[in-house]
Amino acid sequence: KTFSYLTCLVGSFFVIVIIDCIQNLVNLCINVELDNVKNLIGKLLIFILAYMLINLVQQISYRLLTVKGKGILWEKLYTLLVHKEITFYENNETGDLVSQIQNDAQTVGYIATGTVSIVSHITVFLLNFGIMLSISVPITLITTALLILGFAATDILNRKVADSNKEAYELIAENTQFLLQTIRSFNVIKMLQREDYFIQKYRDLVRNHIYKKDKKISFYLACYLTAFTGVAFVLPVFVLTCCIYALSTGNLNIGQVLALYALAEQLNQPIIALS
Repeated sequence: KTFSYLTCLVGSFFVIVIIDCIQNLVNLCINVELDNVKNLIGKLLIFILAYMLINLVQQISYRLLTVKGKGILWEKLYTLLVHKEITFYENNETGDLVSQIQNDAQTVGYIATGTVSIVSHITVFLLNFGIMLSISVPITLITTALLILGFAATDILNRKVADSNKEAYELIAENTQFLLQTIRSFNVIKMLQREDYFIQKYRDLVRNHIYKKDKKISFYLACYLTAFTGVAFVLPVFVLTCCIYALSTGNLNIGQVLALYALAEQLNQPIIALS
C-alpha cells in the first residue's frame, strides 16, 4: 500500500512539472525566446518519459494489491467459517454462506485498495488545487463552490444506491439459495411433477423482486453517474471559460490559462473516485 501511494505521489509530481513546463514553453514562444524553447522541450520529453515509466509501475502495483487483497479476504472468511460451531451451520443456509464468501466478499474486495485509492486521490486533488490557487484565487474559489454542489448531489444519490444495494444483496442470496435447493431436489420435483410450480415461483422471484430492485438501483445509478461525470466534464470547461475572461481583462497570460485548464483536467479522476 505504501509503495502504491508513493508511486502515485511521484507520478503526480511529474504531471505538475510537465504542466509547468508547458506553461513556460507557451510563454517563451510568445516572447520568441527560441534558444530557451529548445532546452525546455528536451526537459519536457524527459519528464514525459519518466511519468510514463512511473505510471506503469503504479498500475502494476495497484493491480497486484487488488488481487492479493481479494485472496487474503477469501482466506480470512473461510477460516472464520470453518471455526464456527455446528449450530451456526444449522441456522444458516448453505447458499447464503457460499454467497457471502464468493459474491459479497468480491463486492467489498475494494478494501484492499480503498485506503490507498482515497489517500492518493485526495493528495492529487490537493496538489492540483493548491497550484490552481497560487495562479488565480478568484477562479479557484468559483471552482470550489461548483465542486461543493457536485459533491453534495453525489453524496445524496450515493446513499440511495447504498441502501438499495443492501436490499439487492439479500435478494441475490435468496436467489442463490433457491437455485441450490431446487437443483438438489430435482429428482423429487420430477417425481411429483411440480416443475411448473417451481418455474412460477422462480419467475415471481426474478420479475417481482429482483427486477424491481435492480430497476430502482439502475435509476439511482443513472442519476449518480450523470451528476459526478457532469461535474467532472463541466469543471474544466467552466475553468477555461473563466480563464479566457481573465485573459481578456489582462489578469492572466496564455501560459497560465493553459496551466489552469490542465490542472482542472487533472481533477477529473479524483472527483469521480472521491464521489
